Amino acid sequence: MKYLKIYGLNLIIMLSIFFILSFIMTILSYFDLIGSSITSIIEIVIMIITLFIGGFLTSIKTNNKGWLEGIKIAIIFIIVLLLINIIFIKQFNFKSIFYYLIITIPSILGGMIGNLKKCWQNKCFFVSYISVIRGIQWA
Repeated sequence: MKYLKIYGLNLIIMLSIFFILSFIMTILSYFDLIGSSITSIIEIVIMIITLFIGGFLTSIKTNNKGWLEGIKIAIIFIIVLLLINIIFIKQFNFKSIFYYLIITIPSILGGMIGNLKKCWQNKCFFVSYISVIRGIQWA
């Protein structure tokens, strides 16, 4: 139940960030403040920001490995996006699967950085560093 609450809350945060940034991009595009060539780049940046924040937040709240938490939240987010894509667009191809696999990378990085931040706050980074140095001295 604890993990369901963590993943559910982070998924709601991720979807909120995604829809707010997409709404802002749509308004800017509607009033021709950004061009159509830049719109596709901004779409990718929105996905990167959303998945990075999701992986970061999930990794901070759990005790598992950061990269694993990043993969878990990315898969959950991608499943939600695929369901939305199938319901509204009804177009599914291999290119979109490849795109969704590529955008898991920011979530993995966010999870690793979140785990590092949590470790930095608990001072376990220094303990790991000292144990590595002691291991080098004994070798």
